[in-house]
Amino acid sequence: MNTSVLLCIYNAENTIVASLRSVLCQSILPSEVVIVNDSSNDNSVNLVLSILSDSDLDYKIIHNKENLGLTKSLNVGLSNCSGDFVARLDADDLWLPRHLERALSVFADNSDLCLVGFRASRISLWRKMVPFLGGESTLQLSTSNKSHTKIISRIDLLIGNPLSHSSIVFKRFFNNIYIEYDESYSVSQDYALYSVIFNNGFMLANSQMSTCIVSGCTLNSISSSKHIYQVKNSIRIKKSLCSRFLFLYRIFLLKEYMYLAKAKLYDR
Repeated sequence: MNTSVLLCIYNAENTIVASLRSVLCQSILPSEVVIVNDSSNDNSVNLVLSILSDSDLDYKIIHNKENLGLTKSLNVGLSNCSGDFVARLDADDLWLPRHLERALSVFADNSDLCLVGFRASRISLWRKMVPFLGGESTLQLSTSNKSHTKIISRIDLLIGNPLSHSSIVFKRFFNNIYIEYDESYSVSQDYALYSVIFNNGFMLANSQMSTCIVSGCTLNSISSSKHIYQVKNSIRIKKSLCSRFLFLYRIFLLKEYMYLAKAKLYDR
C-alpha cells in the first residue's frame, strides 16, 4: 500500500525541519513526499531540500506562482500525489514514529474505510521532556497502545470537528470518486472534507491511538485570526449534515449562533 505525504508550506522555516524529520523517522516510510510551496519568501524550500535530498525518499516540490492559500494548495498537492493513501501533515506539526504504520493497519482491518484520524497531543506538553522535537528525539516518543477505533457518526460531526487534520490518512480514490477539498472554504477545509465524505455515504474513523504532536493555536494562526470565519463555516457544514434533520440543526448550531451574537457579527 503506497502512501503519499502531503505537506503545504508558507514561510515555515522555523518548523519544517522537525516536521520532515518526523516523516523520515516513520517505522514504515511513505512512498513519496509531496510539498506544495505556496510562494514562500523565506528559507523554507532550501531547508526542505537539505532534508529530503539526503534521504532515500522520492519527493516532489510544486511551486505556486502566487500565494493560493491552504485549500487550493492542498488540491494542487493532491493532484500530484501518486499513492493509494494520502497522509496530511502541517508544516508545524509532528508525527510519532508509528503513525503511518498504525494508519495502514487500520485500513487493512477495514476495507470499507475511506479516512482515519488519530489522537494528537499539544506540542507544549512535550517541551520539557524533549528539548528539540525533531530528528532522533522523536524516536524516543512512544505511541499509545490503545487500539480502539470508532466509526464517526453524524452526531460526532455535528458536535464539532472530530479529527486533528495532521493526523488524517485517507484513500485518494474511494469507490472511483476522487477525494479533494472544497475550495470555497478558505478555513475549516478539513472539517468540510469530512462532511462531504460522510454525506457521500463513506466511512470515517477516529482512532484512540496517539500518533501526532500538534503546535496548537498561536496569535498569528488561522485558528485565532480567522476564528469568526471558522464559526460561519461550521454553520455551513452543519447545515449540510442536517438537510434531513432540521431539529438537529437547531440544537447543534446553538454555540455558533451564541458566539456570533456575542461578537456582534451575525446578521439576522
